[in-house]
Amino acid sequence: MKSSSTVNGLDRSPPPWFDTVRVSMLSITLFLILAGNIFCFFVIRSSPQLRKVSRIFIVSLVMADLCAGAFPGSSLLTTAAAGHLVPAGVAEGLCKAYFMGGILFNGGSFISLFCLICDCYIAIEKPLRYPSLLTARRAYNIIWSCWLLMITVTVAYGVYFGTLPHHQPDWRWCLVRVSSLKKDPYILVLLVHTSVTVVLPLTVTFALCVRIRLIVHKHEIRLARFTPPGHPCRHRSSDTTSLTTFLMVNCGAALTSLPLSVLLAYSYWTGDFSMYGISTAMIVRSCSNLLNVLAHTRRNGEFRAAAARILRLRQGRNSHRNPAASRVTNTQLTCLAPSTGGGVITHKR
Repeated sequence: MKSSSTVNGLDRSPPPWFDTVRVSMLSITLFLILAGNIFCFFVIRSSPQLRKVSRIFIVSLVMADLCAGAFPGSSLLTTAAAGHLVPAGVAEGLCKAYFMGGILFNGGSFISLFCLICDCYIAIEKPLRYPSLLTARRAYNIIWSCWLLMITVTVAYGVYFGTLPHHQPDWRWCLVRVSSLKKDPYILVLLVHTSVTVVLPLTVTFALCVRIRLIVHKHEIRLARFTPPGHPCRHRSSDTTSLTTFLMVNCGAALTSLPLSVLLAYSYWTGDFSMYGISTAMIVRSCSNLLNVLAHTRRNGEFRAAAARILRLRQGRNSHRNPAASRVTNTQLTCLAPSTGGGVITHKR
């Protein structure tokens, strides 16, 4: 026996308490995504010691997360909060913008994070050849190629599935109503998109992180042979901490994205749709665009130092009573290229 939210019961409206809860949670999440990523962008710009190639990948990641909150996230929030007040055509357009924007920006976020991990790996594996292997021009070409790929995928989705209704008026929510002829292709698209943008990058990222840790461990063993105990070079460098942070972000993004993909694939396959489960999974999915900011704020002391410096400078400009706050320190952010001795390269390119 199917639950009350089956395909035959999609006309069931959400209770007022659930409508209020999901709109409130989505509003808080989107506010944190927008505010956090905008602030993160200014922190990155204020770090002159950050390598240019790493800056390109990090800016792409931040902009992808920011756009994911500004466009698809705001479209979903507007549909949930005022979908019953706007014309049906407007609500349908907002839902299509949510799905297509999610494919574009969430996919771009995962790929940008994957490029950042690869940048760290090349910097550690080939520190001497890194400047010639990964130049700023090549980094721009990689990023533009990745975004062009995601635009192509988004356009292909709009061409094939764009005629389907994307708005569920009784739910006051976005849900694609797939016809029987396009059910199997839609499930296949869900699985392929999840595999390419979540599972594959996560698997490769984990393998690269294991490889990088082995390299760093070998460097530490070599240093231990030639340096006395307590020498600064024997202290654990910040590269492994940064890589662990990126791995945590990738794992967190996978954990927030996979439930929605699995639930949607199961729902379309069986015809058993849960309004509570799908709505909750979509809100949790939006939290992945906030993980990068939260992880760096929690684990990266250099990120916190740069953020504190920006706040002090702003406070100093407003009050004109703290001239010492305008002193800019040389603070490095994540993913600076490690040297062969396990430290970090501090020169600018």
